[in-house]
Amino acid sequence: MTNKRDDLQIHLDEKSPDIIGIVETWLKTDVSNAEVQMEEYQITRHDRQGKQRSGIIMYTREHLQVQVRDDLVEKYNKALG
Repeated sequence: MTNKRDDLQIHLDEKSPDIIGIVETWLKTDVSNAEVQMEEYQITRHDRQGKQRSGIIMYTREHLQVQVRDDLVEKYNKALG
């Protein structure tokens, strides 16, 4: 994910989506939000702990209100084992 940051910023600048979701980020908890932050977007992410792959991140425009559904996060964790 961090190696694709510049490409993602170009896409966001060109298309200006309100929401973008990315799976298989491979981010670990030692990667700070600042390292994957995009201008004018807020981050919601869920890193896979104890595994090398997977993880999700969602970028939403700063003006949008986001609510994390813990019940769905729990289901996501169970589904992936």
